[in-house]
Amino acid sequence: MTLIAERRPVRIFERDGREVYADTGRPVDERLGSHVTLWIVEDPEAWAAAIEAEGDAELAKWPKRQRDLAEYRRGQAYQSAAQVRSDGAHRAIYTHHHIPAAAAATVADLCRSHPNPGVRYEVAAITGAGACPDCAQPRIFTDGQWRHHSGGYPTACTPRRAPEPERAAGEFEVDTGTGAMTCGYCDVIEHWAEAALGYVRLTGFRLLGVEKATNDLVVLAEATTLSGQTIGLPHHCLNIPEDLHHQHAPTTNLRRAPVAGRGRAPRASSPRYGRHTAAGLAGRLSGLTERVRLNRTPPVPSKGGTQDGQAPTDVRGAGDRR
Repeated sequence: MTLIAERRPVRIFERDGREVYADTGRPVDERLGSHVTLWIVEDPEAWAAAIEAEGDAELAKWPKRQRDLAEYRRGQAYQSAAQVRSDGAHRAIYTHHHIPAAAAATVADLCRSHPNPGVRYEVAAITGAGACPDCAQPRIFTDGQWRHHSGGYPTACTPRRAPEPERAAGEFEVDTGTGAMTCGYCDVIEHWAEAALGYVRLTGFRLLGVEKATNDLVVLAEATTLSGQTIGLPHHCLNIPEDLHHQHAPTTNLRRAPVAGRGRAPRASSPRYGRHTAAGLAGRLSGLTERVRLNRTPPVPSKGGTQDGQAPTDVRGAGDRR
């Protein structure tokens, strides 16, 4: 008979017609099993020696012209043997079952398919089920100890990943993984098709630039093309502070923000840049002047990727440290 942990007095919600714990995401009526099969290593040295013998036998299985492949497989065997010695004698759960007959059949199959010296296989009953007092994940009691009902059935709690810090108001955020940037001036999340299609990759830096066709001040997300060229992907922000417009006047036009709820910043897919193809990307490059590098701000922590590239030395103009 499979076991179910006792219901915990915590917040519960329904998902797909089933009650789920809000803190762990595990079902309330989750079936935790009745038996497990154990992989018991009693003599790691004997097992490691057998693995090394199998690796040595690889040299005789392959012709001389494939000697390098034989050596590679032999090296893999010796690495496995070293890992077995490093792990030492231990007991681990191999499979988990809800029917005793299935567990017994698995042990019989292991004895036929894995007759490793120094290793034996057993069936152990699950005699208890409950929630871990530290992480609230379900646990099972078998083979004389409590184990978490998760991958590998560990005895210790899995470390929780620290939550990502919330973005502060007015802070830019460049996501190099998805190819998006959250503007700190207008809080708009800008996406570029070139980044999504893999034509360019964001570096994590942002700049201010001047659009050659309109003399508008725009926010640029620095990116590199497949050929290694550094470009700027424009975001037409309507909330760029006026002092920045005045600082770069008369080279730019002052574009004021619309009244709340009326209008929004134009997207990077504006017809002035053409289609989101390689040809459209070339047109975008020709539409930006060489002096668009009015500032270059260091990258901020990215949610979806790593920071790539180093700051170029040809930065011109005053830096915007907002």
